[in-house]
Amino acid sequence: VELAFSSFLMYMGMYYEAVEIASNVDDRFKKSGMYWDHFECGGHYCRPLSGWAIVIAAAGYSVVCNEHAFKPNVPGERIKLYVTGSDFTGTYTHDKFNNKASFEVLSGAMTAKSLKVEVEDIDFTNVGVYVDGNKVENATIDAADGYVKVVFNGEVKINDKIEFC
Repeated sequence: VELAFSSFLMYMGMYYEAVEIASNVDDRFKKSGMYWDHFECGGHYCRPLSGWAIVIAAAGYSVVCNEHAFKPNVPGERIKLYVTGSDFTGTYTHDKFNNKASFEVLSGAMTAKSLKVEVEDIDFTNVGVYVDGNKVENATIDAADGYVKVVFNGEVKINDKIEFC
């Protein structure tokens, strides 16, 4: 329950509070000497999978009907975060110094109708969108200071990378 609550705090933008709770849980598990054997389900039980939600919440990743969104909840000018979906794994990256954001597929493929990225202090006003190295021409791009959303004409399979730069 604590790790699920930590991921909730992360989604709410309360990064430091989320990390503090997760760290306290981690310290308690280490101190008890039963790091891989918890009695939450009668013993011989690995760490709760709710901890995995913290990783996804850090990237602020959400998806509904192949409409993907990233709203990172980790402070920093340059960040790289691991993300998993139902049919892919990858890394989300943004660089506020160079007004760039990207998602690189590591395995599988991301199927998307749209993709939105929200990052404070990145000016996406004149952004170019590239999928697997090719500039996106057949899509609606809504961009402003702090966010960009690309709506594709139909579904697109991203096999390698989508870049906003």
